[in-house]
Amino acid sequence: MENGLGVDQDYAKAIKLYKLAAETEEAIAFFSFAHLFGNGKGVRQDLRLAYIYSQIAVRYGSKRAGEYRDALAGQLTAEVRKEADVFAAAWTVKQPLPGISEASASPVGRE
Repeated sequence: MENGLGVDQDYAKAIKLYKLAAETEEAIAFFSFAHLFGNGKGVRQDLRLAYIYSQIAVRYGSKRAGEYRDALAGQLTAEVRKEADVFAAAWTVKQPLPGISEASASPVGRE
C-alpha cells in the first residue's frame, strides 16, 4: 500500500496495516513507520519520530533499522536523541503509537 506496487498507493491504509503489525511487535512495522516519518510520506516529516520508531524496531530485532537510526542521529541534536532514546526504551505496545491518532489510526496532523 505504501509503495503502490500492484495496488494504488494509499498511505492511510498502509498506516492502518502497519499499526496492526506493530500491535504484534513486528519490527518491520516500526521500521516502516520510521521511513514514513523520516521521509514525510503520508505524515508530516518528523525526524525525531523516525528516530524513535527506528529505535523501537531495533529493540524488536531489525538490524536495518539500526543503520537508519544511526543515519538519522546525525540530523538530531544530542538532547533530542537522548529524549528519544528514553521515550523509545519506555514505550510498550500497550501505549498509543507516537504520532498516530489512536481513534482513526491516521497520522496526527493529517486527519
